Amino acid sequence: MPLSMAKEKELFKIEKILGGNNLRQRLSAMGLYEGNTVKVYSNGSTGPIIVVVANSKIAIGRGMAQKIMVTPAT
Repeated sequence: MPLSMAKEKELFKIEKILGGNNLRQRLSAMGLYEGNTVKVYSNGSTGPIIVVVANSKIAIGRGMAQKIMVTPAT
């Protein structure tokens, strides 16, 4: 499922990033890459999605979050 549909306060593993090299590089610079685990801090009905990566909160726009495919972390 896309990160934009993820529930708050849960851990997710990034399975795939649907996008070109520019998007992958931007996300990688923020610590978001395939195989990494993120915690959804805030995901309201509007506005950016806030995730926690390596103890840092990062805001991601909904369009970008639609391209990040995640699964629940076990």
